[in-house]
Order: sequence, then structure tokens, then C-alpha cells
Amino acid sequence: MEKNENGNKEKNKLNNDYLVSAIRYHFSEFNIWMGFFILINSGLLVAFSSDSLKSDIFVRVLILILGYITSFLFFCASKTFERCIINFSGVINDDYPQYDRYYNPLKKAKVSIAKIVSLFSLILTYAWGIMIFSIICENCKCIEKSFLCCRGIQIALAIFVITIMNLLLWWLINKILLKNIG
Repeated sequence: MEKNENGNKEKNKLNNDYLVSAIRYHFSEFNIWMGFFILINSGLLVAFSSDSLKSDIFVRVLILILGYITSFLFFCASKTFERCIINFSGVINDDYPQYDRYYNPLKKAKVSIAKIVSLFSLILTYAWGIMIFSIICENCKCIEKSFLCCRGIQIALAIFVITIMNLLLWWLINKILLKNIG
């Protein structure tokens, strides 16, 4: 009987070690990718702000669209990591309640870093989208004679359009690209 208990303890320790190493791997990967997304967004912002591109509207809009796409992918990555943390916490709560207070990231911190990063990336997405809309409004001659010439209306309309786009893209990613992931 004692031999069987030792086998179960060793198996539980092996499972626990595997679980902890898996979540540490995900934490380190998330930190690496978070840095890449910030670096890409920063580089695009520097490129957009450069004086040599002020006259080329096509390149400026292209940079803004790339900034929007990278910041939205940054948002998707942070939301996916947030789901990973929630699932990991569920496994800890269900299978290893004795380790819950040591390894559960939701109980160790008052605010989740993944939620902060998600909010930051969403704000970046809106900023890129508002800049796209602003550049288009500045360079479209038909807008000068309409109600869209007011900057406040432009920003409000841009926020509305970006919200719809974000929801649609998030739905597409969840339904089409991630349909096989359980």
C-alpha cells in the first residue's frame, strides 16, 4: 500500500512540475511576443512620423493600416494569453487545490497584466484607426463640404467604425481561424 502511495505522490509531483513548467513557458513566450508587438508598433509610428513621407499619402495610409493590423493582432494575442491564464487557473483549482495559493496567477495579483496589455493594445488599435480616418478625411475633397469636416464628428465616427471592425475581426478570428482549437 505504501508503495502505491509513493507512486501516486511521484506522479502528482511530475504532473505538477509539468504544469508549472508549461505555464512558465507561456509566460516567457508572451513576454517575448509582447516586446515584438511593441517594437513593431513603435517602428511603424516612427516611420509614419518621418518627414520624408509627409508628401506620399499612399505610403502613410499603408503604414497606418499596418499599424492597425499589428495592434489588433497584439490585442488578439493578449486576449488569448488571458484565456490561457484563466484555463490554467481552472486546472489548478480543480486538479491541484493544494497548490492553488502558490501557482494560481489570478490569486497572486490584484490586477492581471494580460488585462492591462489587452487594454493597451486596444487603445493602440483605436489610435491607429483614428489616424487612418483622419488622414483620409484630410485628403478627401468631398468631405470638406459635408458635416464630416468637424474634427469631433470625425473622431466619433472613427471610433464607431473601428469598434464595428474590431468586433467583426474578433468574431472572424474566433469562428473561422480558431474553430478547431478546443
